[in-house]
Amino acid sequence: MNNNIYNYDYKPMVNSYNSPQIQEKHFSNKKIVIIILSFILLVLSFIIIKNLIKSYEVKIILNGSDIVEKESIKCKSNIKGECFLTLPSAKRYNGEVLGYSTNSNSKDAEYQIGQEIEVTQDLNLYVISKKENKLTIDETNINEVRDNNITCEVYNGETSCEVNVPMFNKLGYKIDGYYKNNRNEMINFNSKLLIDNDIILHPSYEEYPLYNSPGSTRFNIERSVYLYNTYLDIGYGCNKNTTEQLIKQLNNLYKKYPFYAYNSKLTIVNDTEYNSFINLANIGASSGFTDENLIDNPTVVFRCDDLYTYTVAIHELSHTLDVRYKSIHGHYMNEEQELIELRNKYKNINNRPLRNYAYSDKGNSSVPEFFAELLTYYYINYVDTTTQLDNNYIRGNFPDDMKKMAEKYICIGRNNFDKSKCN
Repeated sequence: MNNNIYNYDYKPMVNSYNSPQIQEKHFSNKKIVIIILSFILLVLSFIIIKNLIKSYEVKIILNGSDIVEKESIKCKSNIKGECFLTLPSAKRYNGEVLGYSTNSNSKDAEYQIGQEIEVTQDLNLYVISKKENKLTIDETNINEVRDNNITCEVYNGETSCEVNVPMFNKLGYKIDGYYKNNRNEMINFNSKLLIDNDIILHPSYEEYPLYNSPGSTRFNIERSVYLYNTYLDIGYGCNKNTTEQLIKQLNNLYKKYPFYAYNSKLTIVNDTEYNSFINLANIGASSGFTDENLIDNPTVVFRCDDLYTYTVAIHELSHTLDVRYKSIHGHYMNEEQELIELRNKYKNINNRPLRNYAYSDKGNSSVPEFFAELLTYYYINYVDTTTQLDNNYIRGNFPDDMKKMAEKYICIGRNNFDKSKCN
């Protein structure tokens, strides 16, 4: 028997899976995985949120205004992609800010100052503003201004706007127009004027210059009537019924042919004053007078107690058409060869149409008188057949070539004296 006894250390067997060391290692790995996954989720969340949140820039452009509270505004949206901002204040000196627009030329504001708007993209907003320019007429020593509250508006970056220059009247005087500061810089009434600020115009008037003679004269006027962009000055001693009838007839003429209202005023005076005027002016016997040398504002004077006052008025106003044509084209209508040839055709025949005065080469008669007679005779034959005729007129005695010529020049007047439209 072997009595040697072997001693072994007894160690119980242990399941390796459940060992504390293995458990700790497994937990550590799981923690790492959770951390990694959490980090990945965090990064993904950041990326998602970053893509959801937008950043926009809104630029505010002065566009003619003077001051804006902020010229650039950054706007970041919430995670819903919504971005809201409040529009800043803006000012325009001597003007009014209306708001903002995406269109720089707009005269209406899409957005108001202080309005909260939603922004979905980078945006340029233009300040929309306006300024009022005013034209004032100096009314010192004149009788009337047709409109003395004349304004126009400039928007945004505009500098000037257009106004209609009004009429004024000074009884008994020839009215020339206006001047600003320098009398050499004349401005016509019934014209359009660009103004870039508030301005004052000063009326310019004078005594009537004497035709072909030195000196001037001023008529004694009792009252004045405004007729379609012209004045009718009525002298003392004019028959009331005659003048009232003339006013109605002239209104009728201007209604049918507004282009006849070119000159600033007509003046009718009694026989005594008219005869004094034509003697001073060295005109010779007549019932009416138009100074065609005054291109911008021809003088028109005629008798008020003549039986044929309206016929004389049409004749003299026909001269003003001739004058206006020259102001546009540089020569008178009566200088057109076709008119000269038409006059010569009838000059030496018997029973010729129009008064003999139209064909005379003596005194003040010439082709201009033929032209005025042509249009006058057409009007009383075909337009206003109720007009009382001078004994030298015969209604109905009007050849076709004369009728067509008169209609052509009336057409030219209707088309702002554009000859090309009336061939």
